[in-house]
Amino acid sequence: MNNLDSKINWADFYKKYVKRLKKAGVSKMQGLCPFHNDHKASFWFNTVNGCFKCEACGESGNGQTFLEKIENIDSKEAYKRLLKIAGEYREPEKKEKFTLRYYSEMKKLPLEFLSELQIKNTRNGIVIPYFDAEGAVLCKRNRYGERMFSWARGSKINLYGLWKIKDFGAFDYIVLVEGESDAHTLWLYNIPALGVPGASTFRQEWAEHLKDFNVYIYKEPDQGGKTFLRKICGELFKAAFKNEVFEITIPNFKDPSELHINAQDEFQNRWNAVIESAVKVDIEKAAVKPDEVIKGAPVSLRIPQGFKLTEDGIFILDQKRGIDVRFCSTPVIISKRLVSIETNEEKLEIAFLKDKKWHRQIVQRSTLFQNRTIIQLSDIGINVTSENSKFLVRFLGALLDENMDLIQISKSVTQMGWHGRKFLPYLSGDIVVDVDSNGSRWVNAYHKSGKYEEWTKHIGKCRENYIFRFILAASFAAPLLKVMNHRIFMIHNWGNTRFGKTAALKAALSVWGEAEGLMGNFNATRVGLEKMASFFNDLPLGIDEKQVVGNRQDFIESLVYMLSLGKSKVRGTKSGGLQKSSSWRSIILTTGEEPIIASNSQSGINTRVIEIYGAPFENENWAGKMHKVTAENYGFAGEKFLGSLINEGRFLTNIRELYDTFCREYESEIKIGTHMANVALISAADVLVSEIVFNSSREKALEEAKNMGYKILMELGEQQEDVNDKAYEFIREWAISNRNQFENDAKQRYGYIESRTFYILPSILEEALGKKNYSYRKTIRALGERGLIGSSYYNGKLQYSVVKRFGGGISRFIEIKFKELEESQPF
Repeated sequence: MNNLDSKINWADFYKKYVKRLKKAGVSKMQGLCPFHNDHKASFWFNTVNGCFKCEACGESGNGQTFLEKIENIDSKEAYKRLLKIAGEYREPEKKEKFTLRYYSEMKKLPLEFLSELQIKNTRNGIVIPYFDAEGAVLCKRNRYGERMFSWARGSKINLYGLWKIKDFGAFDYIVLVEGESDAHTLWLYNIPALGVPGASTFRQEWAEHLKDFNVYIYKEPDQGGKTFLRKICGELFKAAFKNEVFEITIPNFKDPSELHINAQDEFQNRWNAVIESAVKVDIEKAAVKPDEVIKGAPVSLRIPQGFKLTEDGIFILDQKRGIDVRFCSTPVIISKRLVSIETNEEKLEIAFLKDKKWHRQIVQRSTLFQNRTIIQLSDIGINVTSENSKFLVRFLGALLDENMDLIQISKSVTQMGWHGRKFLPYLSGDIVVDVDSNGSRWVNAYHKSGKYEEWTKHIGKCRENYIFRFILAASFAAPLLKVMNHRIFMIHNWGNTRFGKTAALKAALSVWGEAEGLMGNFNATRVGLEKMASFFNDLPLGIDEKQVVGNRQDFIESLVYMLSLGKSKVRGTKSGGLQKSSSWRSIILTTGEEPIIASNSQSGINTRVIEIYGAPFENENWAGKMHKVTAENYGFAGEKFLGSLINEGRFLTNIRELYDTFCREYESEIKIGTHMANVALISAADVLVSEIVFNSSREKALEEAKNMGYKILMELGEQQEDVNDKAYEFIREWAISNRNQFENDAKQRYGYIESRTFYILPSILEEALGKKNYSYRKTIRALGERGLIGSSYYNGKLQYSVVKRFGGGISRFIEIKFKELEESQPF
């Protein structure tokens, strides 16, 4: 309607129907409403666009709807009348009926010649009979227009022209063309030809008709021509066709019919030149040859019949009009088939051209092949809507079917780390990581940047600090957990703000990629951290800034247990099933201004967390420089480290030998067993890092790794002593505050007191320590080794308890004398 507004005088238009018209503004007129008995001029219309409304009865609309209502006609007739008023109406052209004469004139073929082929008129067009070699009718094809065809019921499709083969005996070749009209044209010039009824219809058994001839395949200069050539070659190859096959085309003309229509006088000479310039075809190679439709596309595929793919989008052939119609402006292809190693589920990788750059996306098959779900691709920039979705589904389905032999099949995984002898991210072979858009930032962070030499120069200098060295070695040790069947553990570096803790964590993560993109923080949900841990499988998981969660000790400890467990919580689905659970192996590297282990933390936390207090750099300037170094240089060392181990076969020999060596040395000299195995593993990794990454000798590497491990274990021992001191202090305060429970008249006896010495029933003390999250066994052993509680022997075995008579019988007690009581507590 918009283009008619300026061509219609709306005042003249409404004057025929509205009485007492008068101006009511610059572009408004009003009068009596023709739709009801109006006396107050409630009707008005806009003189610019013709829109109207009655303020009384509520009728409203534009000029077209006005005509529909006032004249009681349909919208088509109303629009036709407006076109006439505007002077824009054109009577539709009467289409000439498609007859044999019409076909004769269109193709410039003699009518008598066509009649001899028994082509006849029908009610709606013409019918073209197909005969076999003996002249019996095989099938009939109806033609209604230039590109409108149908097969008669019961037709057995075959080559067109079989009955003429007996007349081709004087020739040693035969030409295959698409359709009947090209065959008609070539027969007119006495050229041996057969028509193939469609670009992709040729069948293997039809090769029998061609066994006495060399075959010339006419390839039209479009996608259909490529399909035609490929299909025939494929079927001839299956039939073990022995004669020669050639490809021919006519320069500047689509097909023989077009050459005949436009250059009859030159036809024979031009055709002779075409035959002379024919190109011999290797039918096996031609059968599988892909189409290079867009230069620079990730893969070359065969485009299915009826479709065209260009940089401008995807087109479908409109059979009625005979033109290619674009239905999607974004070129999309299927670039890979991905089969999950974990679930055997298959997905597809698509590639699409956007902003002159190819992008890739992994998609569920069920998303790609349903009209209602494929619309989700619009979120990544593919121009698909509810209107064109069915065409895109049809195209991609046909593309996959046509190219099952060409589309690469790759294995896919949802997490990094070991998959057989391959390791992601760098030694992955053909394995593809399948993650959602949120996880893609982690995948993208695993890349190289800057210079390896620059990284080793600065990192090597900072390894002189044993804390930095230990954290860095832990990053390299993460992939060794699986090899050594070692359990997950956490390393927490804590201290004041300017200690350089975050810089050291970045250095550790820069071993594998871009530290900033790989680093997480404690301000995350449990589910979010599960997802991170699962993705960073066999790699270090870096979590910064413990202080962001404040004093939520229970939350922190629950995270420690969850991450060290190595598998996610089992969760249900809305449908009543179970969600897929995830698992992982990792060394978790964390930082914070406060420790993770509290004085009342459960013993399980102590065994899972190595806490290191102190600065990982010699001075603040080094820490500041490390931020810049790791932001510019990263991603080299991890690949070099693992590549060397794999290529030189060091996994089962070198690593285990080193690990066993450090375990023996540490066990013989340091009396702390909680984290000895963890420190031994990192020490073994440090030796290999020194050799592979920093080119040190084995002797020097062993000595430096051993010194690092000793310092860490000594610090852990001091921390354990501190815990034991706190446990002893708790027992003292608890015993004194509850000394009434040691008297004879107590309702519940905790034990008894004799000569300023407390004799405590073990079950009572174990309960009291447990309520404060102290380990009863560890505390008793530590106090016993320090001589703070009594001991005895039972069957030759040392016991940190004593046997006493109590309540008419014999019982075991924890005997403890507090020195402070001797000095200041008279009884």
